[in-house]
Amino acid sequence: MNSRLTQEQLGELVAEVERLSDRRQAELDRQQVEEILQELNLPTDLLDEALVQLRRREALEVQQRRHRWILGGVAVVAPTAIAVGALFNLQQQSVLSQVQVYQDSIALGKDAPNNLTAIGDRVKKYIIE
Repeated sequence: MNSRLTQEQLGELVAEVERLSDRRQAELDRQQVEEILQELNLPTDLLDEALVQLRRREALEVQQRRHRWILGGVAVVAPTAIAVGALFNLQQQSVLSQVQVYQDSIALGKDAPNNLTAIGDRVKKYIIE
């Protein structure tokens, strides 16, 4: 490794090596764990099963955290979707409320009754012919 390092990079490198060293010292190897179990008069043959159970618990915690995030997302999205739907419905109701009824006919303007009479006359004439 012939690459040159700056003082800042050297400092970061030293800090990382220190963290790894501290982590290695904090971790116990299998032999040390077995010795501790023997000192506590616990069976060492259950070590593998205990490790499996420990990993299962950790995986379960991660899964539960993920489920909480999903439920939180649903709790935010569902009311928002309902509010948007209600707003759309109100807008549609507002448009429909502008429709007026004249003499059993539906019209959209002030001159609608006169127009409808003219249309009605044309339809009668067309039907008779």
